[in-house]
Amino acid sequence: MRVGVLGATGRMGLAVCAAVLDAPDLELAAAVARSTGVGRPLRELVPGAPAQLLVGEHLSDLLAAEDDLLVGDQPGQADRVDPDPVDRAAPP
Repeated sequence: MRVGVLGATGRMGLAVCAAVLDAPDLELAAAVARSTGVGRPLRELVPGAPAQLLVGEHLSDLLAAEDDLLVGDQPGQADRVDPDPVDRAAPP
């Protein structure tokens, strides 16, 4: 199962990322944060994370990863992550 983590660079998010990496039936496919680590390899914060997995900033980063499951540690967390600026500029 492919997993995306909201708030991946926070205390709980880092723990969730590590747990996903340790689970044989899960794949850490996306990581999104509001500030810390954005644009950097998640591996700098979570040893064992895929080398190509960069910390994203937008919900579109999670959608592009086609995750089966999204994990966040706070209710409504997805509402607080900035949408992709391109999405905001698109006509309705």
